[in-house]
Amino acid sequence: MQTTTAFDKEKCAAVEQSVMKVLNCNLHEIVNYPDTFSKKVVVFVLSKFYDFDKRNVGRAYQMTYLYVPTVVDELEFKILTDFKFREQVSMILKEVGYAFEEVVA
Repeated sequence: MQTTTAFDKEKCAAVEQSVMKVLNCNLHEIVNYPDTFSKKVVVFVLSKFYDFDKRNVGRAYQMTYLYVPTVVDELEFKILTDFKFREQVSMILKEVGYAFEEVVA
């Protein structure tokens, strides 16, 4: 999989806004230092669906780049096992305008 080294702040802001709306959280939970579930969802969407470079995503969200693949794997497994989370990710991607068939890892 080819990742882009460019970091689009507009896409990140759109993903953050849709995560805040769908998961009913605030921006502080996403950009604050502790790794919250909502931060992990933003990192997952940017890494998995938009193919952002793990170093750039990690730097932007105060997460070590070595932990980003673990977050992606963890939430990929959650998509496969939790229908509600799969629907939430689908709603986030629809809100951002990401074209997809079905959210399955």
